[in-house]
Amino acid sequence: MELGDLSTSGISLRAEYDFSSDNGRVLVGIRFSNSLLVTVNEIDNTAAVLDAALSTGNDLLSLNSINFQVADTATVEDTVRLAAVQNAVDKATAITTLLGLDLGRAIEIRELGFSTPFVVQETIAFDSVGTARAVFAGDQSVTVSVEIVFETWPAAGE
Repeated sequence: MELGDLSTSGISLRAEYDFSSDNGRVLVGIRFSNSLLVTVNEIDNTAAVLDAALSTGNDLLSLNSINFQVADTATVEDTVRLAAVQNAVDKATAITTLLGLDLGRAIEIRELGFSTPFVVQETIAFDSVGTARAVFAGDQSVTVSVEIVFETWPAAGE
């Protein structure tokens, strides 16, 4: 079972010095740091990936952050965009009906903003020895704002 994809997201080398020597600072070694980005495609595997990392990394491992994102953002963006347009058409239809007007064709359409923030909530439950037992992703919100300018004219028969 493949738990996740690994890619290097950063590497650093840093000199380590001993400042307690009478000779001033003395180079004692080089600290190497390798940051990995782990992509887990099935959220149910997240706790297993954390367990594997925590059990092999001992105290040299540092867990910086966990972020949850939708893998196929293009599909979600298209769905939300079309829903925003439909919502604008529905509102324009309701307003023109109330005003005794007919809604004509759209003459201008603009996407004013698109937002796909990171996960709103993340929870990781650890047992007493630091093993990840459960990972719960929260909701991710996607927002699209559209502006549509329609032609209008008096309703037929008015």
